[in-house]
Amino acid sequence: MGATDLAEPATIGVVNAVAETKGVSPEELAPLADVIDPDALEALFGSPSDHRQEFRFEYEGCTVIVTNDTEVTVRAHADLHAENPPTN
Repeated sequence: MGATDLAEPATIGVVNAVAETKGVSPEELAPLADVIDPDALEALFGSPSDHRQEFRFEYEGCTVIVTNDTEVTVRAHADLHAENPPTN
């Protein structure tokens, strides 16, 4: 699991955070536009808001959480299974 400060555009922050979590270069990932509308993500987090906003989506085998408090959190699905192992 990783978290990244959004000192850059949200789309760049997402791609970089997922690449870091997976241990690959950003160029090795599928285009973000295959999963979400990058313009919509930038519009959602491009300006300050008095209300907490959070956007979750799946990308490259990870759950990505973007918040307007300038953070991108990435949880690899393997991390999620380790935290919540399946029960029989």
